[in-house]
Amino acid sequence: SRGDDIGRLKLHVVTIAQFKDVRLTRKANRGMNHLKTAEMLVPPRLLPQLRADPEGFLDLLRTNNVRIFSSDWLTMMYDMSLYCPGQNKPGFLRGKFLLNMVKTIFTGFSSTDVAEPGAYAGQGRPNVAKKHGMTSITINAVIYIAALARFTLTSYSKWSDMDGDDWNCHDFIKFILDFAHQDAAWTDEVTGYWNKYYPSSHASSFHMLN
Repeated sequence: SRGDDIGRLKLHVVTIAQFKDVRLTRKANRGMNHLKTAEMLVPPRLLPQLRADPEGFLDLLRTNNVRIFSSDWLTMMYDMSLYCPGQNKPGFLRGKFLLNMVKTIFTGFSSTDVAEPGAYAGQGRPNVAKKHGMTSITINAVIYIAALARFTLTSYSKWSDMDGDDWNCHDFIKFILDFAHQDAAWTDEVTGYWNKYYPSSHASSFHMLN
């Protein structure tokens, strides 16, 4: 269920995001209350302004003088080494943070590259991928987990489909899926990337295909 999935992600998000500031262990300090989480929750085009004047820009975000919309693609979803200013597609849905969040849901936190070897393994329950016989990952699943991952980075204590007047979970998912349906080549490329990391029916971790 969504509640179970959120619980798994909340437990490990600080480690997966590699936050060093202990204040970020408290959810109330996240979102637009801290530079590190704000950097992940804004679209990449806003990063230069945020980093140039962190306190001033955070205040603009908190007061909705700078608005984030459901249609915005967030930095947490990117591999920023591939991102090109002015272009949305390069690096999108390829970020390490998102990959490790997806792994946490489907094959367990122990399958991520930030878990200590042997940690959280062998707890007696099959991972989600094994339980449901998963052999591939769909773009729908990745976007669903991205929406949950976004929630774990916010300061809100309880899930809501809405975040103010400008962000709606269902619209967030729909905008990306609509784009995917209109650009089959991009969708095939992204799906191919994700399915280099597939949950084997015989193991508990994502494996790289040669």
